[in-house]
Amino acid sequence: MRHLVFILLFPVLRLNAQTDSIPYSKDLNFKEGLYLTYADFRNNDPVPKTRIQTNYDKNALDFFKQEISKSEIKYVDASGAEQTVRTSKLWGYCSNNGIYINYGRDFSKIMVIGSICHFTAMIETYVGSYDRYNGAPANMRSYQLQQFVIDARTGKVGSFTLVNMEALLKQDEDLYNEFMKLSRRKRKDMMFVYLRKFNEKHPLYFKN
Repeated sequence: MRHLVFILLFPVLRLNAQTDSIPYSKDLNFKEGLYLTYADFRNNDPVPKTRIQTNYDKNALDFFKQEISKSEIKYVDASGAEQTVRTSKLWGYCSNNGIYINYGRDFSKIMVIGSICHFTAMIETYVGSYDRYNGAPANMRSYQLQQFVIDARTGKVGSFTLVNMEALLKQDEDLYNEFMKLSRRKRKDMMFVYLRKFNEKHPLYFKN
């Protein structure tokens, strides 16, 4: 699995529902299955259980957790052809109406779904040290729980930082100006509040 951090400095685009039809709400029922791509998630069109070829019990509550523990998953595509996908290449999956994104070391649940999504993931990091035995610098591997956002316009993932939030809020001039009037310290404290405000003003739409 990969760890990519994007600085979200994209041209401002309008969020609209021209090609979508269902605004997100907690009552929206996501179809269960595997997302091969971000588009599958936005289209609410995963590979369903019925097309996954497996020896696991598809009625088990932890079916998807068992399935993604494998290095490869076999499924039948819409044309009836058998396909194989590496688990590390999946975008994510949906189980019990929860959305899980493949990021960092594992699949992490997206806790806030909207035009700006939010999730936390365990990320592998390296800390410099000195190897006394070999008399040379060494890197020590560690893991940290970090926060991330997804720009729904593009599907790009970025760290949940002040710089990225300022860039995302530029899509809404009024919210951006209101946010930027705050002191830098206050902006850091209010990032999550303004993420929520943005999502309320700009609902995320999903296809039928």
